Amino acid sequence: QNAAVEVLSSGQGSPIYSTLLDLKARAGDFINRSLPEPQAGLLNGMLLGNQNGIAPEIEDAFSKVGASHVVAISGFNMVILSGVVMGLLKRARLRERPAAAIGIFIIVIYTIFGGANSAVVRAAIMSSIVVIGGVIRRKTFIPASLAFVAILMSMLNPTVLWDISFQLSFFATLGLTLFSDPLSRRFNRQMARIFPKRVATPISTFLTEPLMVTVAVQITTLPLIVLYFGRLSLVLFVVNMLIIPVQAQLLILGVGATLT
Repeated sequence: QNAAVEVLSSGQGSPIYSTLLDLKARAGDFINRSLPEPQAGLLNGMLLGNQNGIAPEIEDAFSKVGASHVVAISGFNMVILSGVVMGLLKRARLRERPAAAIGIFIIVIYTIFGGANSAVVRAAIMSSIVVIGGVIRRKTFIPASLAFVAILMSMLNPTVLWDISFQLSFFATLGLTLFSDPLSRRFNRQMARIFPKRVATPISTFLTEPLMVTVAVQITTLPLIVLYFGRLSLVLFVVNMLIIPVQAQLLILGVGATLT
């Protein structure tokens, strides 16, 4: 009851990390001033990994319909970021090695900016491996890269393998890698058999990515969700079909608006 805190010194931390945290706080303040709730809280979660501003009922609603990945920095967000950055650097006609170095540097900065939890670090390492693989003309074999990331992160922190967010992120990437392309090809063939080409093509273009990405991810993550959270959303596929096509645009527009 008589406990007290005495500050012995201050200003001893990393000035770079301190600057990033200050920029993160300023970005969050800007978002809160510019948008009403719940939009401000959702954008803070997507861009900055800060979910404190999201109302509990909103967060619970996203969880119930299987869309919790929207209100957090996810591997999907990291893939979007690295793809946009590398695309812009390529358009600027920058040489591959300097472009890769800049791209990885931005990924590292964004990882620290977003709190550097285990799922975000995993996504950052994976994205960096993909960037490096493109420079040295090597096709990335995702399962091997995932295993490498898991071993590396468990060497740094053995408890990371028991982190639920890391497990979900790991198996979501694995499911996406193993099942997305085969399911997409099968879905397109079925559409071509059922409908004439002029109808099958737009249906495949509109539905293949959101539907097959959702199915591929759920194959490997659904057992974990049921195990840890004891719930199964019956509208999971419909919700994700609506979210996935616009998630990348929301992230890009949010980053652009915040930077501006």
